[in-house]
Amino acid sequence: MTEITAEEYFGGCPHCGQYSDCLNVNRSHWMTCDEHRVRWWIGSNLFSSWRHEDEVTWAKNILVLEEYSEVEPIFPEPSEVEKRQMAEREAEFRRVDKGFGVCSGPNGIRAKKWGEPPF
Repeated sequence: MTEITAEEYFGGCPHCGQYSDCLNVNRSHWMTCDEHRVRWWIGSNLFSSWRHEDEVTWAKNILVLEEYSEVEPIFPEPSEVEKRQMAEREAEFRRVDKGFGVCSGPNGIRAKKWGEPPF
């Protein structure tokens, strides 16, 4: 059995790893795979293209999206540089947040108690 992979930043169809189109509904962006009739939401106001569309276009997009099943996309494997950056960010999150009401301990990040020092 061949492992399915995606190459696109915004993910790919879990069945084939590809996408067909990005449809806007107002400022929300949806990726689709026409072959497998699936869709996944990628965010809002990421691209300016929605500003050049009108309610008629969005109504047509809604009709298409209603015919597709919503899925969790698959994403590309991070590069070695990205893995290192993620590890560095994780290490930073584990440190004490000085002044924002969050402490890091053996059980993860938690809210500080009133009067608790940040260290």
